[in-house]
Amino acid sequence: MLTDNLFDAVLLNPAKSGANQLYVVSGYATPAIVYKHLQAIRDELRIKIEIRLIVGMTPLDGLAKAYHQQFQKLVAQDSKGQFECWYMTKIPQVHAKTYAWYQGNVPSQAFTGSANYSHNGFFKQREAVTNDNPAESYNYFQSLLADAISCLDSKVEQAIKLTNVQIRRARQIARQKPVTTLPRHLSPEALATQPVKMSLLNNNGDLPTRSGLNWGQRPEYRRNPNQAYIRIPASIKHSGFFPLRKQHFTIITDDSETLDAVIAQDNDKAIETTFDNSLLGSYFRKRLSLPSGAPVTLADLKRYGRTDSRVRH
Repeated sequence: MLTDNLFDAVLLNPAKSGANQLYVVSGYATPAIVYKHLQAIRDELRIKIEIRLIVGMTPLDGLAKAYHQQFQKLVAQDSKGQFECWYMTKIPQVHAKTYAWYQGNVPSQAFTGSANYSHNGFFKQREAVTNDNPAESYNYFQSLLADAISCLDSKVEQAIKLTNVQIRRARQIARQKPVTTLPRHLSPEALATQPVKMSLLNNNGDLPTRSGLNWGQRPEYRRNPNQAYIRIPASIKHSGFFPLRKQHFTIITDDSETLDAVIAQDNDKAIETTFDNSLLGSYFRKRLSLPSGAPVTLADLKRYGRTDSRVRH
């Protein structure tokens, strides 16, 4: 039985041994783990794999619409050719968690256990998995496809319930009083209910012209001018509010956009969008009604009505 370092044991080590196709059945799953998994394979192993995922509990619990949109984006854009995703549509729902690795058409390794294909499943909760028969696990995956629908299918919204819980939570920030500082070692329950406010300005009250929202405004480095990050002040950084460096999380905005993000840069001082940090800058410029690539000014923020970003779990 495996109980420690499951991310490496289940999701990385088989690829190190040559496996390049993974078939996952998971009761619950999140886009953030897919981003993290593919990035780890790319950065640490410098190879490409293919991941095929069936999300099993959707006939009963539905799926967050924001997660559905990100799954679609992964399949159609960000990881096109490397990731496919289906949702179960018929009762009984599937609570199983199986991981079948293949090397081409040859069975390689498989695991079955309690760990969902999610950040919680592989990093936060105590889970256990055991080795299994890869051919049997693959056959189980294949047996479920007849009762599943592709995340790209136009009939998804008729087949399963897509919920807006995360969007509603994002909009609650505007009705709560965010804080600019948090003490260390708050409980997860306290962190989950307290929104924070992070200024987009520097300590002098100015908008930086070559960092933050304007990080890409450096033509001498031939950067994409939309590149941007949100600075995390030390008064929040050390509280545990945000995940650890390089751990992926999903930003869900109050206008229903979704962005995969990571904590990055020296001293974990910044929030960036994964793979392409121009996505964050593009979003802000769109929100501010600015042309793509345009410098963002303090006047633009004041015209919009805010000089900070507000976040809650």
